[in-house]
Amino acid sequence: MPNILSVLPEILLIIIALLFFLIDKYRANNTPKTFYSLSKYGLFFYILGEITLQYFHINGDLFHNTGSTIFYKIILSISAWIIFSMSCKWFLSKNLNSALFYGLSLWLLSALSLILSSANLGLIGLGIVLSLLIEYKLSVIFNEEDTQSEKKYGIFSIFVLLMMFVSLYYFGQKISGLDVVSFIKYYKSSTTNIFDKMAYMGLLLSLIYLIGIFPLHAGKVQIHQNSILPSSAVIQILPMFAGYGSFVYLSKQTGIMGFEEVYYIIELFAFLSIFVGALSLIRENNLKVIISYSSLYAVGVSILTLKNFDKANELSSLIYLIIFMVSILGIYGILFCLKSKGEYLSELSSVQGLYSQKPMLAVLLCIFLMSIAGMPLSLGFVGKLQIVDSFVLQEEYWVMFFFFMAFFLILIAYLNIISQVFFSEKSQHLDRINNGSVFWISVFIVVFLIGILNPAFYIENLEKILR
Repeated sequence: MPNILSVLPEILLIIIALLFFLIDKYRANNTPKTFYSLSKYGLFFYILGEITLQYFHINGDLFHNTGSTIFYKIILSISAWIIFSMSCKWFLSKNLNSALFYGLSLWLLSALSLILSSANLGLIGLGIVLSLLIEYKLSVIFNEEDTQSEKKYGIFSIFVLLMMFVSLYYFGQKISGLDVVSFIKYYKSSTTNIFDKMAYMGLLLSLIYLIGIFPLHAGKVQIHQNSILPSSAVIQILPMFAGYGSFVYLSKQTGIMGFEEVYYIIELFAFLSIFVGALSLIRENNLKVIISYSSLYAVGVSILTLKNFDKANELSSLIYLIIFMVSILGIYGILFCLKSKGEYLSELSSVQGLYSQKPMLAVLLCIFLMSIAGMPLSLGFVGKLQIVDSFVLQEEYWVMFFFFMAFFLILIAYLNIISQVFFSEKSQHLDRINNGSVFWISVFIVVFLIGILNPAFYIENLEKILR
């Protein structure tokens, strides 16, 4: 089947995003709702196209569309749709043109889909380059603050891309091509040397950079803090999940062929991510940065759980990461509701005394934070049990010990936030709540309740997808 059919949904998103700029230029009386509506329909047809490709088993030489790949893309699309819906009110309240935000976000989703679907290392590299460029552009729109964080992000990105290009050149010379099949055949029939492992590490680091684990997280934390709220949500959630999916796919295909030392290094990065994220949370006062460090902790746990990449470990890791994503989306929903005199708030002081003004938001924030921490009676506890069970089966009790040490640090940080929410005097009067965000927060609570009452529902269905 021609390769072009394998990426028709991605081409559709690119075309729709191009239409945004034409509509913005030639059509009068555009509103943020105009571009949100177009994005919503574009995502609907994108999901429909991906499911259709899977149903008819349409694959090309350069791309693969498996049940697992489609699953990752659908999760990304739904997450983007939720963020787009909550962001519409943000642009309306500020009377800003949203065409650039929605267009770039759709392009980012297309680039991330390219990474997930590519059966060619060169195309994966192209997707990574496009993703990083679009992430950077999203981070600077409507942002007139200090550019030091953007320079830092640019330096890290260039360093990662240089390593990736050197790795791709090396593989191209070794296997006379960059398709994953030839790559696997070559390394199955030969003994890897130090240069093979260094090149492989360079390739994986570019995927890890999308995920954002230690030490490559440093360029991204300030970007999340300084970006506008809609951009922060997009570049925090979408690249993380897409990078994770591509990392799992590539590792499962090649990780059993003499790259054990590489994965020891990655496990070390994951281990350090857990502690750097947990320790950094205690001293942070910006809610968007708190989300970033919580993500650092969560992806560290997820990757550390992937040891040997067997089905049980992958299932535990994926469940944990998805529950974390839902919790983070819920917290972003609350951030879209924190507004005073027309200005959206993100400092920790903005939630002081929140219970006295908006008791519903205060309780929901507590639920989402406790879910990330993995406290009992929260959906996060289900994911935490899966992680602990995975460590026990692998008999890695020392890892489990340090995992709980980091958990207590996170719990201290979150209890500090909750105490300010419920027991501090209100610092400022908050405006009316964004009804769109409340709707999605309510959906998340329903998802949480289903998972708490019947956790097997999610676990069994995810297991079927992985099979």
